[in-house]
Amino acid sequence: MWFALKMFGNQARLKDENGNLPIHIAASKPTHKILHIPTSFGRKKICDEVNQCVIEMLVNYFPESAKISNAQHSLPLHLAIYSGKCWENGISCLLQHFPDSLDIVDPNVQLYPFMLAASSESNTSKPLPAFTTSSATLDDSLNLVFRFLRENPMNVIGRELQSGCLLQHH
Repeated sequence: MWFALKMFGNQARLKDENGNLPIHIAASKPTHKILHIPTSFGRKKICDEVNQCVIEMLVNYFPESAKISNAQHSLPLHLAIYSGKCWENGISCLLQHFPDSLDIVDPNVQLYPFMLAASSESNTSKPLPAFTTSSATLDDSLNLVFRFLRENPMNVIGRELQSGCLLQHH
């Protein structure tokens, strides 16, 4: 992957016939770690760590890709959650490049990322999209919910204030 980016990096910016960039495809697939990545090639260092996942490689090469929706209007973050990615397998990197994505509802199911992480096909009244391939454990999902809410507590507090549901303390 690293070599392909060095040789054909422009391909990271091209959408396929379904409107997906490589970041969308990588985010929607199960996690695969790269066993060995050279730390430098030529003058530019692409990866900071060995075993950096494909999502991180793609988003580091093309940072704006974290902000681009696919043809179904899903962000890479939404797709990563659907596929069961955990914090360390690309989600933290996607948020680092686009922290505002925590405020963006996935238009396919009308859920915020913290809600997506807490949802599964069995406990939501509206089924998740057909491309859901979640392999996340309950611990992984709870960890994501916690991290998402810690990163942006206004996703809950702000909505409660808007709806008037928060109790006022005297």
